[in-house]
Amino acid sequence: MIEAAAQQKNIAEFILTKVDRSIYHPPFILSPEQPIHSVTQQLKERGIDAALVELHPSDPRLAHNHAHPYAIVTRTNMLHAVMLEGRPLDTPVGEIATFPVLHVDEGDFLFNAMVMMTRQRIKRVMVCLGNQAVGLLSLIQILSAFSTHSHVLTLAIARAASIDELALAANKQRELVESLMSRGVRTRFVMELIAAVNEQIIEKAFELVVPPALHDQCCLVVLGSEGRGEQILKTDQDNALIIQDGLEWHQCQPIMETLTHTLLQLGYPLCPGKVMVNNPKWVRSQSDWKRTLTDWVKAARPEQVMVPFLLTRMRWQEIVRCLRL
Repeated sequence: MIEAAAQQKNIAEFILTKVDRSIYHPPFILSPEQPIHSVTQQLKERGIDAALVELHPSDPRLAHNHAHPYAIVTRTNMLHAVMLEGRPLDTPVGEIATFPVLHVDEGDFLFNAMVMMTRQRIKRVMVCLGNQAVGLLSLIQILSAFSTHSHVLTLAIARAASIDELALAANKQRELVESLMSRGVRTRFVMELIAAVNEQIIEKAFELVVPPALHDQCCLVVLGSEGRGEQILKTDQDNALIIQDGLEWHQCQPIMETLTHTLLQLGYPLCPGKVMVNNPKWVRSQSDWKRTLTDWVKAARPEQVMVPFLLTRMRWQEIVRCLRL
């Protein structure tokens, strides 16, 4: 009975889920003149198997059709065009692209998209906002959303190109926890999954805030229960930064202020004890950190009683690797 009730809740949750940016892929839009060989290479480089083709207003297919001005081309389309129809590799993709493209509107129910795809026997639909294509939604993504939502969440985090997009994905985390707990998933496993999600959120925030050229020259260390993966919900920020010896980084302090504010925006509260990267005490070079850690362990003064506690909760194999960089 309990298992059946949990399954019903899962189905109800899926039915009420709406199509939004955390679920669908942003579209890769081509011009109709691009040749098959070039498009094939571009799809391979992007790791995708389909793209939209934006048709010109003069395209005859739009003359007596109220459909959106897009066609769709897939790797299968191009394979059949070349191998079965004998078309040359410089054939414009606009000539072989499928039109019209079935679509759902952003904000429509995900369940409706699945029903449409099932009825039409298609693997993907276009997502539109008004007359503008804003994404592609595949059947695999829908089935992932139906299973646990975790796959969709991690995809949204990985694809986030701005803090706003990352925040949109991060806000889904509580829903994931509630969904897993309602299905009777053991707390320990939920903690492990949420720890992995938290790592991805924080790592993505770091990548978006810190200049790319510096990513390999510094290391963000997450301390406390967050670093050990002991929580289900987000806890206070406890973090530090290790900077490569010899690196002159004059903008470090303002960037760390931005990172701290960004993590706060993503739902990680400020640490009351100020154990955060916006505090210069927790931003040091490799050599400085080695000396500091040695001094802290040896000194054992009353005001430093929390330091060993913080350090024992770190995953040391990762910290040693960072200190060596």
